[in-house]
Amino acid sequence: MMQSMSNSQIFTDLKKSFSPLVILSFVLMGVAGCSSSRHDAFNERIMAPEPPAFLMSPVSSVISSPDGMVADMAVEETSKYGTSKYEGKLIVKGSRFVLSLKGSDRTFVWDSTAHKGFAVSEALQGYSPISSDVYATEVVTASETAANGAERVNGYLGHNAGLTVIASDGSKLPVTIWRTRDLNGFPSRITIPTAGGDRIINLTNLKISKVSDALFTPPEGFTTYASTTLMTSELMMRHSKTRNARPVSGDGTEVPIGGVPQPKASSRAM
Repeated sequence: MMQSMSNSQIFTDLKKSFSPLVILSFVLMGVAGCSSSRHDAFNERIMAPEPPAFLMSPVSSVISSPDGMVADMAVEETSKYGTSKYEGKLIVKGSRFVLSLKGSDRTFVWDSTAHKGFAVSEALQGYSPISSDVYATEVVTASETAANGAERVNGYLGHNAGLTVIASDGSKLPVTIWRTRDLNGFPSRITIPTAGGDRIINLTNLKISKVSDALFTPPEGFTTYASTTLMTSELMMRHSKTRNARPVSGDGTEVPIGGVPQPKASSRAM
């Protein structure tokens, strides 16, 4: 089915799988209300301009699938500030990824070999390029831990492998993955040590799938923005205009926010 669709339709259908975006579309069209709580959620969850740190980092090179893979992704990151979590849908083909975040306007497309990609805003019908100057030059297997034969991670048999990702800036990044036994070693968990704790990426509902190359090209008919920052600024401006707009009744009378138009006072002398 993917091959018969335009790539813009593929991105649209991908985002439709997350119900919060239905609410977002109503907000942008001025259909839904604009309470302060909705406004805060819009800023914090939808407006984040940059992709998750791991996606553009050298560490993303440990994820690959020559056959194509689709997975649900849940990331938990512990730092001195607490624990943050987010979820999404991950599609992999070779060294290329599509990451669609739940509750977000953005879909991120990344090629870990070319160390560049683009971010798509479904609400804006636009996209912007993204890239990184630091990328993986080599991935070395430092250790393999034999499994007991019955141990599973996220439902998949396999074993732990300790990897070292050597980056173009000379840094060496340790990573631990759970190599699945029956899915060509595709990881069902990735653990990345960070300064304040661990970043744990859990991949579930793994499915080997034929993935269309159309997913990895900018969607047809979408507007090109020079940067994710400019794309976010445009989205914020449109949201601001929507919040400040005053609805108008059928006779052209402005409707007070949260109210209904009042009949005009009679001009007849008392």
